[in-house]
Amino acid sequence: MFSEIGEMKEEFFKRLKEKREKLNLEIKEVVEKTKLHPSVIKAIEEGRLEEINPVYLKGFVKIYASFLGEKLDEDVEKSLFSQGEKKEIKSKREYFTPHIFFSKLFLFISKIKKFLFFSIIFFLIFFSCLFFFKLFKRKAPSHPLKRRNIAVKEKSRHRISASKEINVSLTVKKECFLKVLVDGEVVFEGILRKGSIENWQAKKEIELRRISDGSAIEVEVNGELLPSLSKIHKPVKSLRITSTKISVVK
Repeated sequence: MFSEIGEMKEEFFKRLKEKREKLNLEIKEVVEKTKLHPSVIKAIEEGRLEEINPVYLKGFVKIYASFLGEKLDEDVEKSLFSQGEKKEIKSKREYFTPHIFFSKLFLFISKIKKFLFFSIIFFLIFFSCLFFFKLFKRKAPSHPLKRRNIAVKEKSRHRISASKEINVSLTVKKECFLKVLVDGEVVFEGILRKGSIENWQAKKEIELRRISDGSAIEVEVNGELLPSLSKIHKPVKSLRITSTKISVVK
């Protein structure tokens, strides 16, 4: 009786394998469709049921048979879960559960590896850019405040004669704050409105200090228009005009 059932099972599992091959299905394709592990499919086709956890055995066989369009024989189904079969399966130490566990563990580790790999690449690029940025910034020469002379054309009419008084005319293009010293004395300190024109005379020097915006004013010295103190909105510390030179501290 048991030998007949055993032969029926073997025949049934053999039929499943033949059906799969007849349908030209690779085990890989079956795995994608049924979600069964490759080792489960091979164990079913070869009748090595002791390798499959008895808790999942019946369900796995039904899923595989149904996928191939094969009906599970009643006698085979009963034999799968007969008492004798359960004892035989329980006597074995190899179950499918570890396979599932290690398979999922391997998949999880693979995903973690990919994530770690791309994370490391990202941080390497990020810190490399940060390093080179700091290095470049560190090497960039600092520009200390220095006194610059405004270029004056080398023509006699642009030179300031020592025998003449210094006449400075200032035209305000935009509202601006400044402080004016004539021969060392403060003659003005405050805000000049747009459009206003101011004139000062001195024997030795005229100095404009704390100019809030160098681009906001036009300065003429003895009738000669000076180059703009700044092309953009930028404060100027000092514009000093003497009988021999003009100097700017920005």
